[in-house]
Amino acid sequence: VGTYNQLSGSQYADYSTSYESNVAAFGKVEVPASLLRMGNNTLAVEVHNTSGSSSDIFFEARMVLVSASSSIISEEETFCLSEAHESGTYTITACFDPVGDQMAMWQAGASPLRINEVSAGNDIHMNDRFKRNDWLEVYNTTAEDIDMEGMYLTDDRKEPLKYRISAEGTEASTVVPAHGHRIIWCDKLSPVNQLHAPFKLSNADGAYVGLQAADGTWADEMVYMEQPRWHTYGRYPDGGVMTALTGQPTIEWANQLGSYDFAAMGSTPWQDNVVAITLALAEGWNWTSHNLQQPAHSSRFTPYAQCIRSEQAEAVLAEDGQWEDLMDALHPAAGYKLKMTRPTDITLRGELYDLEQPVTVHEGWNWLGVPLYNATALEAALSDYLPAEGDAVVGLEGFATFEEGAWKGTLQALSPGRAYLMRCGQPQTFRWTALSQPASRQKRYAPARVTEEISSWQPQPHAYPNVMNAVAVLYADGVPVTEGDFQVAAFSGDECRGTGTLIDGRLFFTIHGEGGEPLAFRVADSGGQVFTASQTLAMQPDAIMGSRVQPFRLDVTATALRQPNVVSAKVVKVAYYNASGMRVSHPGPGITFQQTTYADGQTLVKMILRERRPMIREKFISGLIGALFVAVFQPFGLSDLGSRRLPLLLGISLVIVFSCIVCEYAVRLLFRMPHDPRRGPVYNNRRGMVFQ
Repeated sequence: VGTYNQLSGSQYADYSTSYESNVAAFGKVEVPASLLRMGNNTLAVEVHNTSGSSSDIFFEARMVLVSASSSIISEEETFCLSEAHESGTYTITACFDPVGDQMAMWQAGASPLRINEVSAGNDIHMNDRFKRNDWLEVYNTTAEDIDMEGMYLTDDRKEPLKYRISAEGTEASTVVPAHGHRIIWCDKLSPVNQLHAPFKLSNADGAYVGLQAADGTWADEMVYMEQPRWHTYGRYPDGGVMTALTGQPTIEWANQLGSYDFAAMGSTPWQDNVVAITLALAEGWNWTSHNLQQPAHSSRFTPYAQCIRSEQAEAVLAEDGQWEDLMDALHPAAGYKLKMTRPTDITLRGELYDLEQPVTVHEGWNWLGVPLYNATALEAALSDYLPAEGDAVVGLEGFATFEEGAWKGTLQALSPGRAYLMRCGQPQTFRWTALSQPASRQKRYAPARVTEEISSWQPQPHAYPNVMNAVAVLYADGVPVTEGDFQVAAFSGDECRGTGTLIDGRLFFTIHGEGGEPLAFRVADSGGQVFTASQTLAMQPDAIMGSRVQPFRLDVTATALRQPNVVSAKVVKVAYYNASGMRVSHPGPGITFQQTTYADGQTLVKMILRERRPMIREKFISGLIGALFVAVFQPFGLSDLGSRRLPLLLGISLVIVFSCIVCEYAVRLLFRMPHDPRRGPVYNNRRGMVFQ
C-alpha cells in the first residue's frame, strides 16, 4: 500500500534509508478506502532496521481516518475542536454497540416510550373537542410500533395508576408509530378521535407527569417548568436526556431548540443554580431590562408586545407575528423600551448576571439595564463609576444629575427590571455595586409608577416612549418662590405630561411625550387658583432643560404664591357642622364644614366633601319607605282620600327626592366643590374661604 523511509521497490530484506538515532521517526501511510471492507480488516506492517548489526527496533501505529473533504474524525471518545483545525463544517459520527438485553436496558432507565413534550399553558393547538387545552406528547424510541393500550399515565407520584390508557368505544388510536409521536390531551374531556386523560396539567415549576408500562417493567417521567404563553417544555432531541423550555411548540413533530431557549441537562436543573424573574409590564411603554446571564429571546415578549427599542435598533411586530428587524434577543445589562398591548407578566429563567463583568459606556447617552438583585441607592449602585459634572441618570419615574460633586434629583434608587438612560461626560468602564444578595430564587419586578399629586394633574408615564427633564425655578411677580404650598405641571393642550417636585428650591420635572409637542406650564396655589407660566417649551426626547446651577425660569403673575395666608397660632378647638348647621362628631358623607379656632381668635372654616352613595337611589328609597309608612298607618288625616291615597303619597315622595337632588347640586355648583369618588375625602379651599 505504501512506504515510509524506504526506497521505491524495496523488498523484505532491504534496509531503511535513514538512521533515527534516539529520536523516533513519525510518518504517515495512506490506505485507500477502496481497500477496506465492511467488518474486520487486517493490516500487515513491516518494520525495517537500518543495518543487520542494529540490535534495537521500535514500532507503534495509530489509526487516523481522513475523508475526501479533509474533515477529521478521531478514534478518541472525546473530540475537541481547537484553533489548530481549519474553519468549516465538521461531521462527527458516534459509533456504539447496541445493548442486546432489552430488560437490562429498561432497568438502566432507557424506556421504549418517553414523555417527549408537555404543554401546560396551550393557547395555540385545538383538540377534537375544538378546545385549546393542555396536552402531552409520547415518543417511541424504538424501530417498531408500540401500543399504549393498558399503560398508565399520571400527574401524581402517589397515584401511579391514575389513568389507564384506553381507546375502547372511541375512534382514537393508542398506537405510537416507530420513532413517532402520539398526543394525549389532559383536559378531563371524553374522547372522540383523540386520547383524553381525566386530569389537567399543573403549569408550575416542578410539576410532574409519569408513564408506566402495564406490567410495571419500565416507567418514564418528566418534571417540567412553568410555561408562559406560546411555550412548551420538552426533550431535545426527541426522547433525549436534555430538556428545554422552548418557544416553538411542535405537536406531533420533532422538537426544535432555538438559540435562546433555556435548556439544561437533567430533569430539575432550576433547583440548583437557576432563578426565575418576572417582569410585570404595564400597558403601553415600559423601560425594562433583566438581570440574567443569558439573553432573552424576543419571542418571549411576542404575545403582547408591539415594539421593542434598543439604543441601536427598533423591532416592530408584524401581522404574521414575526419581528421586522434583526433584534432577536434582549441582552443583560442593556436597557430596552417595550410597548405592550395589555398588562402582562413575563417570566424568564436562567443564571443571575455576574456583577464582576465590566460595563463600558461611551460619551453621551447610554441605554442601561440594572442587573442588580434588589433596589439600590443611586450613589451606592454607581460607587465604581467616576461621574463628571453634568452627568445624568434618567428613568421613567424620575431623574438625577451630578452637579457640584453630588447626585441629586427625583431619582434616588435604581431598581432591577427597569431601564435607565445615562448621560456620560466621558467614556469609561465600571462595575455595578450590589449591597445585598438575592434572598430567593424567584423575583417579581413591578412597572414604574408616578406619585399622584393633584387628582386632575396625573401624567400617564406609560402612554409615551420618551421623556424630557427640566430643572426650574418658579417666579411669582418677579420674586423666586422656593417654598410654599403650590403645584406645577407641564401640559400639552389639556393633557398633563409631567409634574414638578420641589427639592432645595428647584423644581424637577419628568415630562412624557413622543417629541415635538408644545408644552405649557400651569401653577396651582393652595387655594386652588390656577395660573399659566409665560414660558413654553417643545418636547425634546432625552433633553434636560436647565440645571441646579442654572435652572430654567418659570414666571407667573400670582401674588398669593409668595404671600401665603398662613395661620401660625395654636389650635384651640376643631368642630364639624353639617349642611343644616347642626354640629356633628366627625365628617360624614356629603357636605361637612370644619371650623378651626386658634388662640389668637381667628377662625378658619373649610368645606369637606366626601363621596356618598348614589343620591337618586338613596333618596328615592327613603321617600318610598316614608310613603309606605304613611300609607300603612294613615297619618295626617289622609284616610278620606281612599284609593287615591297611595299614588298621592308616592308623588309627594318623588317631589321631595327631586328637590333634594336639585338643592345638593346647587350647593356644589355654588361652592365649586369637586366630585372625585376615587380619592375619598376632598378638602376644598378653591375660594380661599376664611371666615372671622
